[in-house]
Amino acid sequence: MFKIFRKNCCGLDVHKTWIYACIGITDVNRRTEYKQARFSSFTKN
Repeated sequence: MFKIFRKNCCGLDVHKTWIYACIGITDVNRRTEYKQARFSSFTKN
């Protein structure tokens, strides 16, 4: 989790084999919803 400075923001954590993404979306009631995903840093041939 990270501190929100903007209403909508994204953080990326890049590793050798994985990339982690987290998006924080804050609504008008100041509630923040987080969406997370993990992606491979390699492409399949």
